[in-house]
Amino acid sequence: MATTVVLCSGGLDSSVIAKWAVEELGGRVICLFVDYGQRNAPFERKAAERIAEAVGAEFETVGTFWLRRLCPDNPMFAGGLPREAGTEDLSANWLPARNWNLLGVAAALCDHLYLEGEDDEFHIVWGINAEEAERFPDNNKEFADAVAEALKRGLPSRPRLHSPLAELYKPGIVRLGSELGAPMELSVSCYNPIWEDDTPVHCGECEACYHRKRAFERAGIEDPTEYLE
Repeated sequence: MATTVVLCSGGLDSSVIAKWAVEELGGRVICLFVDYGQRNAPFERKAAERIAEAVGAEFETVGTFWLRRLCPDNPMFAGGLPREAGTEDLSANWLPARNWNLLGVAAALCDHLYLEGEDDEFHIVWGINAEEAERFPDNNKEFADAVAEALKRGLPSRPRLHSPLAELYKPGIVRLGSELGAPMELSVSCYNPIWEDDTPVHCGECEACYHRKRAFERAGIEDPTEYLE
C-alpha cells in the first residue's frame, strides 16, 4: 500500500497540499506536524489537526527542538517579527535549515513504516511555492529536485518528493485550493492568532495576514478568514 506523508504546518499552503495528496495520490495519507519550538506551535498544531480531519487523513505530531537551542534569538522563537502592513521583506522569517529539518523528520517516518513492513510505496508532500522561493533558498525548485534525488539514494523507503505548489504564487494556490475544495478556512497564517469558538481568528495586521488577504483578493475568491482588523 502507498503511504503519503504531508508536511502540514497548519497554514494556507498546508491545507491545499493535504487535500491535493488525498485527491491525487490516495492510499494512506498522514499529515505530519513538526513542533520545533516556534512561538505559534499550539495554534499551528490545532489547525493542522483540524485540516487532517477535514480531508480524511491521519494526524501525527513530533517535537524536535535543536533549532530553538541553536537559534534562540530567531524571531520565530523570540518574537519581534515584522508587523508593518504591506511589507515585502520576509528576510526576518528565515530560520536556518528549517526545511532540511522538516524533510528529515518526514523521511524518518517513511523509513520507520518501511522497516515495520507496513507499506511498500512512499511519498512526501510539502508546500514550497514560487512566491516564497524568491526570498528563501530552501523553497526553490532546484533545492527540491536535489533533495528528491537524495531521498531516493539515501533511504531504504525511497520516498518520492512532491512539490505541487512549486510553480504557483499565493493567488494561484488559493485558486487551486478552491478547485480542490481544500479547507483553507481552517488554516492559520497569522503571527498573532487567537481562537474563538473553535475558529482561528487572524489579527489582520501582521505581514502574514497582509499576504493572505492579498492572495484571496488577487485570486478573485472570497476570503473565508476571520480577522480582528
